[in-house]
Amino acid sequence: MSTTRTVKVSILVLAGGDQYGVLQLRHPGSPDWDLPGGLVHEGQLILERGAQLLAEQTGLRRTVMRAVALDQTPRNPQTHQPETLTYVLAGGYAEPGALTPAAPMRWAELPDIMHAEGITKYAVASALYTGGGKALPVCLGGEALYTEADHRRAEQLKQAHERGEWTPGTPPPTHL
Repeated sequence: MSTTRTVKVSILVLAGGDQYGVLQLRHPGSPDWDLPGGLVHEGQLILERGAQLLAEQTGLRRTVMRAVALDQTPRNPQTHQPETLTYVLAGGYAEPGALTPAAPMRWAELPDIMHAEGITKYAVASALYTGGGKALPVCLGGEALYTEADHRRAEQLKQAHERGEWTPGTPPPTHL
């Protein structure tokens, strides 16, 4: 029996400076806003493909070194859609003026992202609130399969950030 699997990569870029936001593009032929990214073809390395797509779609040239989320969407026999694996890679921070997007672009505000459906909110939480992205949330159909301990830790870091006790990307305070 042959197994068909689609592999995708999305790149999470956060606004730098005083802004908070998530870079989203409207890909050609799609009415939806989404992270930069696309398909990973057979023989391509996921991190290299992510960096290539980021450069093509936004003008940002950087090395992409880590994943912040993984989503597995099972095959849908009714629509004949194959199983899909989507890797969300950390694209770092960018100043909005540093981009040369190849498609319509926006900076979505964090509250909007965190209340939306799908994998992006989990990737943002991982990138911002897990002490430099040490945890990789694994998702099934867009929903994170967190343990209770992972969720409590992320909430503690989020609250420490909101109180001004911790900045994402720095070691977490020892009292947490």
